[in-house]
Amino acid sequence: DVQQISKNKFISNKKTKNLKKTVTALNRNLGKSKEWIGESEGDKPKKAKTRYKDRKQLCGICGALVKRLVDHTRSHTKENLLKCPQCPVQMANSANLVRHVHTVHDKKVIKSCEPCGKGFTTNNAYISHMRTHHNIGEQYQCEICQKLFNHASSRL
Repeated sequence: DVQQISKNKFISNKKTKNLKKTVTALNRNLGKSKEWIGESEGDKPKKAKTRYKDRKQLCGICGALVKRLVDHTRSHTKENLLKCPQCPVQMANSANLVRHVHTVHDKKVIKSCEPCGKGFTTNNAYISHMRTHHNIGEQYQCEICQKLFNHASSRL
Protein backbone atom coordinates (compact mmCIF):
# COMPACT_ATOMS: atom_id res chain seq x y z
CA ASP A 1 0.00 0.00 0.00
CA VAL A 2 3.04 2.27 -0.16
CA GLN A 3 2.14 3.04 -3.78
CA GLN A 4 -1.37 4.06 -2.71
CA ILE A 5 -0.02 6.35 0.03
CA SER A 6 2.48 8.03 -2.31
CA LYS A 7 -0.22 8.33 -5.00
CA ASN A 8 -2.57 10.01 -2.49
CA LYS A 9 0.24 12.29 -1.36
CA PHE A 10 0.94 13.20 -4.99
CA ILE A 11 -2.75 13.94 -5.61
CA SER A 12 -2.87 15.99 -2.40
CA ASN A 13 0.21 17.99 -3.44
CA LYS A 14 -1.27 18.51 -6.90
CA LYS A 15 -4.53 19.78 -5.36
CA THR A 16 -2.56 22.14 -3.12
CA LYS A 17 -0.61 23.50 -6.10
CA ASN A 18 -3.84 23.95 -8.07
CA LEU A 19 -5.45 25.72 -5.11
CA LYS A 20 -2.45 28.05 -4.83
CA LYS A 21 -2.67 28.82 -8.57
CA THR A 22 -6.41 29.48 -8.27
CA VAL A 23 -5.93 31.73 -5.24
CA THR A 24 -3.16 33.63 -7.03
CA ALA A 25 -5.34 34.12 -10.12
CA LEU A 26 -8.33 35.20 -8.04
CA ASN A 27 -6.18 37.61 -6.04
CA ARG A 28 -4.95 39.13 -9.29
CA ASN A 29 -8.50 39.82 -10.46
CA LEU A 30 -10.52 40.40 -7.28
CA GLY A 31 -11.67 43.89 -6.56
CA LYS A 32 -10.75 45.45 -9.88
CA SER A 33 -13.53 47.97 -10.20
CA LYS A 34 -13.52 49.98 -13.37
CA GLU A 35 -15.38 53.27 -13.27
CA TRP A 36 -16.82 55.23 -16.13
CA ILE A 37 -16.18 58.96 -16.05
CA GLY A 38 -17.46 61.97 -17.93
CA GLU A 39 -18.67 62.15 -21.47
CA SER A 40 -16.67 61.04 -24.46
CA GLU A 41 -16.87 61.44 -28.18
CA GLY A 42 -19.47 59.12 -29.63
CA ASP A 43 -21.52 56.74 -27.51
CA LYS A 44 -18.79 55.31 -25.29
CA PRO A 45 -17.85 57.13 -22.08
CA LYS A 46 -14.21 57.40 -21.03
CA LYS A 47 -13.00 54.55 -18.86
CA ALA A 48 -11.06 55.42 -15.70
CA LYS A 49 -8.05 53.44 -14.59
CA THR A 50 -8.75 50.32 -12.56
CA ARG A 51 -8.90 51.14 -8.84
CA TYR A 52 -7.28 48.82 -6.33
CA LYS A 53 -8.10 50.75 -3.15
CA ASP A 54 -11.01 48.51 -2.13
CA ARG A 55 -9.46 45.34 -3.51
CA LYS A 56 -9.86 42.23 -1.39
CA GLN A 57 -7.65 39.17 -1.57
CA LEU A 58 -8.50 35.54 -1.02
CA CYS A 59 -6.73 33.77 1.85
CA GLY A 60 -5.28 30.47 0.66
CA ILE A 61 -5.51 29.05 4.19
CA CYS A 62 -9.12 29.70 5.23
CA GLY A 63 -10.77 31.07 2.08
CA ALA A 64 -11.70 34.45 3.60
CA LEU A 65 -11.71 37.61 1.47
CA VAL A 66 -9.58 40.19 3.26
CA LYS A 67 -8.23 43.69 2.58
CA ARG A 68 -4.83 43.07 4.17
CA LEU A 69 -3.66 39.57 3.28
CA VAL A 70 -0.26 39.95 4.98
CA ASP A 71 -1.88 40.91 8.32
CA HIS A 72 -4.50 38.19 7.96
CA THR A 73 -1.89 35.52 7.19
CA ARG A 74 -0.04 36.48 10.39
CA SER A 75 -3.19 35.59 12.34
CA HIS A 76 -2.83 32.02 11.00
CA THR A 77 0.93 31.66 11.32
CA LYS A 78 1.18 33.55 14.65
CA GLU A 79 4.41 35.16 13.40
CA ASN A 80 5.29 38.80 14.08
CA LEU A 81 2.08 39.47 15.98
CA LEU A 82 1.75 42.83 17.71
CA LYS A 83 1.63 42.54 21.50
CA CYS A 84 -0.62 44.53 23.79
CA PRO A 85 1.53 46.44 26.30
CA GLN A 86 -0.95 45.78 29.13
CA CYS A 87 -2.09 42.16 28.69
CA PRO A 88 -1.14 38.93 26.86
CA VAL A 89 -3.33 39.68 23.81
CA GLN A 90 -1.56 39.59 20.43
CA MET A 91 -2.99 40.82 17.12
CA ALA A 92 -1.95 40.87 13.49
CA ASN A 93 -3.36 44.32 12.73
CA SER A 94 -2.21 47.53 14.45
CA ALA A 95 -5.62 49.23 14.15
CA ASN A 96 -7.26 46.30 15.96
CA LEU A 97 -4.64 46.51 18.71
CA VAL A 98 -5.24 50.25 19.17
CA ARG A 99 -9.00 49.62 19.36
CA HIS A 100 -8.36 46.84 21.92
CA VAL A 101 -6.30 49.16 24.14
CA HIS A 102 -8.90 51.96 23.95
CA THR A 103 -11.90 49.75 24.65
CA VAL A 104 -10.49 47.20 27.12
CA HIS A 105 -7.77 49.02 29.05
CA ASP A 106 -8.41 52.76 28.68
CA LYS A 107 -12.22 52.38 28.66
CA LYS A 108 -12.19 55.43 26.40
CA VAL A 109 -15.82 56.56 25.97
CA ILE A 110 -16.48 57.70 22.40
CA LYS A 111 -20.27 57.94 22.57
CA SER A 112 -22.78 58.58 25.36
CA CYS A 113 -26.49 57.82 25.48
CA GLU A 114 -28.46 61.05 26.01
CA PRO A 115 -31.58 59.41 27.54
CA CYS A 116 -29.75 57.36 30.20
CA GLY A 117 -26.18 58.70 30.29
CA LYS A 118 -24.43 55.36 29.71
CA GLY A 119 -21.03 55.61 27.96
CA PHE A 120 -19.76 53.34 25.18
CA THR A 121 -16.30 52.48 23.95
CA THR A 122 -17.45 51.46 20.44
CA ASN A 123 -20.01 52.89 18.06
CA ASN A 124 -21.49 49.43 17.50
CA ALA A 125 -22.17 49.02 21.23
CA TYR A 126 -23.88 52.43 21.28
CA ILE A 127 -26.08 51.58 18.26
CA SER A 128 -27.02 48.22 19.76
CA HIS A 129 -27.92 49.90 23.08
CA MET A 130 -30.08 52.52 21.37
CA ARG A 131 -31.98 49.85 19.43
CA THR A 132 -32.45 47.54 22.41
CA HIS A 133 -33.23 49.98 25.22
CA HIS A 134 -34.69 53.03 23.49
CA ASN A 135 -36.13 51.60 20.23
CA ILE A 136 -34.10 54.13 18.24
CA GLY A 137 -32.49 53.12 14.96
CA GLU A 138 -33.11 50.88 12.01
CA GLN A 139 -35.67 48.10 12.39
CA TYR A 140 -35.84 44.84 10.45
CA GLN A 141 -39.05 43.24 9.28
CA CYS A 142 -39.64 39.49 9.06
CA GLU A 143 -40.61 38.53 5.52
CA ILE A 144 -42.91 35.78 6.80
CA CYS A 145 -44.89 37.31 9.70
CA GLN A 146 -44.13 41.03 9.05
CA LYS A 147 -43.09 41.56 12.71
CA LEU A 148 -40.49 44.29 13.34
CA PHE A 149 -37.22 43.59 15.16
CA ASN A 150 -34.48 45.87 16.49
CA HIS A 151 -31.68 43.56 15.29
CA ALA A 152 -31.49 41.69 11.97
CA SER A 153 -30.39 38.50 13.74
CA SER A 154 -33.58 38.49 15.84
CA ARG A 155 -35.61 37.62 12.74
CA LEU A 156 -34.06 34.17 12.52
